[in-house]
Amino acid sequence: MIPSIQPYYSYTISDEQGKIIRKSRTYKCHSFTRNVMSFIASAMGATQMPLYSSAGIAHYTGPSSYPYGWYSVGKSGWNSYGAYWNSCDMIIGGGTNTPTINDNWLQTELAGFTVSSLSVGYVITDPASNYYDISKLFTNTSGVNKAVNELGLYNYYAYAYYGQYASILLLRDVLPATVNVANGQSITLKYTTRAII
Repeated sequence: MIPSIQPYYSYTISDEQGKIIRKSRTYKCHSFTRNVMSFIASAMGATQMPLYSSAGIAHYTGPSSYPYGWYSVGKSGWNSYGAYWNSCDMIIGGGTNTPTINDNWLQTELAGFTVSSLSVGYVITDPASNYYDISKLFTNTSGVNKAVNELGLYNYYAYAYYGQYASILLLRDVLPATVNVANGQSITLKYTTRAII
């Protein structure tokens, strides 16, 4: 087998009682953003790799002595207090623009949903089928129907010593067709990343 890392996504729709009324097939993602490449490069020793926040501001990974820290803005002013990953999360939206490697955020993030905590599962011991699952439940409590067209996965990057924070988009996908979520219904989204080594 050729070594590879490939993300996939799927979703289910449930009624007000939690009964699944629709389940999608699994779709192959084509949606890694440039931020992912910066993290991979950093893990291999590169420094000062750009990370673009949801506001489009370029932050940078840290020096070789602290590759997972960051520079707040620009490539100067590094502080040894560094940074840390605070959380990973998922978002949904109504935009339909084709995903690009330069996406910083969803086109149109949707409000009006009550959300659950992330659910995470993984297997990292089988060279032929390593995987990492992340899923989240979104319940429509807006009082109106919602049209879901896009989803994303991001990490929340915190430079806590100076009170600076940024959301760094890693994946963005547009669904093949609009998924309508009625008031009271829920949509559960799942990203699965498989690694063949």
